[in-house]
Amino acid sequence: MLSRVDGPIILAGDFNTWSQRRLEAVRAMVSRLSLQEMQFQPDQRMTKFGLPLDHIFYRGLTVEQASAVDNGASDHAAMEAQLKVMG
Repeated sequence: MLSRVDGPIILAGDFNTWSQRRLEAVRAMVSRLSLQEMQFQPDQRMTKFGLPLDHIFYRGLTVEQASAVDNGASDHAAMEAQLKVMG
């Protein structure tokens, strides 16, 4: 249960957030867990109806670099991040 974790958390994957309703439900869950949504540069994540499907959420970490690049190996872009534990 993530709500019981005191330390850093990384929650990543395909959340199928293809509708505003689904995206809001995921964002409500991560807000309750005090997670932040990772921003990617470049950001080539797969989208449906203008919304990204894949996400990385985190807590207790500093993002040094994050990218989501379509490498042709999958229908989803590869998400990559370099993180540092805070403190």
